[in-house]
Amino acid sequence: MLQQLWAYAGEVVWLPTEDGWVQGQPEPDVIEGEWRAQSPCLEREHHDMMRLDGDWMVCVDCGRTSDENARAGT
Repeated sequence: MLQQLWAYAGEVVWLPTEDGWVQGQPEPDVIEGEWRAQSPCLEREHHDMMRLDGDWMVCVDCGRTSDENARAGT
């Protein structure tokens, strides 16, 4: 089962809504901006990413989202 989607930017955890992204309240437990506490990703130290529409990727284990272009600096 896919977890709650989330992204990390500006030292803040962001959650998607129908209207865009909002700061998580309460903020999920995230370690070093990369890992969701008590997730399989933290234990193995990598995400199991799958492609969504366009350049977006999501981890099937913890729900972390990533824009491939943002990571590449484009």
